[in-house]
Amino acid sequence: MNQSSIEYTLHPYHISKDIQEYLLDKYTDEIDNLTTSLREYISQCYWDSKNERLKAINKDLTKVILNILTQTVLIASDYVPLLSICSSVSFGLNKYHDIQTCADVLWLINQTDLILIDVVDDTRYIKSNMELPDELVNRLTLMCVLPPMLVKPRTLRHNKSCGYLTINSKDSLILGDKENYHDECISLDVLNTLNSQAYQLDLDICYKFQKEFKSEFDKDTDEYLNQRKTYERAKEQFEFFLDKIQDKTIFFTHKVDKRGRVYSQGYQFNTQGSSYEKACINLKTKEFVEGEL
Repeated sequence: MNQSSIEYTLHPYHISKDIQEYLLDKYTDEIDNLTTSLREYISQCYWDSKNERLKAINKDLTKVILNILTQTVLIASDYVPLLSICSSVSFGLNKYHDIQTCADVLWLINQTDLILIDVVDDTRYIKSNMELPDELVNRLTLMCVLPPMLVKPRTLRHNKSCGYLTINSKDSLILGDKENYHDECISLDVLNTLNSQAYQLDLDICYKFQKEFKSEFDKDTDEYLNQRKTYERAKEQFEFFLDKIQDKTIFFTHKVDKRGRVYSQGYQFNTQGSSYEKACINLKTKEFVEGEL
């Protein structure tokens, strides 16, 4: 599996597109009916602030519904707080109005069988009730922050450049998304230099940790059994990445925050991560250190 294949398989950008295409084909009638219901809902008169919110989404209503359904599939394979979905969808309004508007649309969607909403201790929880093919289910299981790149990242040329090979230039290099984004100068030369540094995994340490980590979760206690599901997914991701990366040359991508501080991107392995993560990473070009300390 090459770098492009890894990105297509694991990155939420590509998985989201494939989920939308599948939903549009599988649930055509339901989505058409929801579009009609949403159009009728928006056409009514409410108080001023709500009228303004609904007016902002009255462009491509099918796209609005698909976006919310896709986020539900991505986030809510099991019950999660309703706020988790509402806060993950943006309509270009302020955060509070985005959440309110998403809740309005979810109220309509809840009148179908596409989602399930339950209330526990005055908190609303939501779960996707949409069937997916095995291929998408497997990709959702593995989906997370991409592993280190297997090829040198693309050269960054502006504040929304991306080092990945198949991701559009929509990902801000400034952490904090739209709240912190700007078009002023940032140290692209520094980011390109860091992105071009070649590394390699220390497989002995990787597999040693994997064995010890597994033994911890093999303990037959309620505390560990409750975490088993999370562990199994993490283990599956970890083994997938090790199988694909092995002893190949790898590269890390980097971003900056609004203060200009640089952060290495990565979850499974990171040059700024835990002691274990750092221990797993070696420089690709090795040299003997000579002389006295």
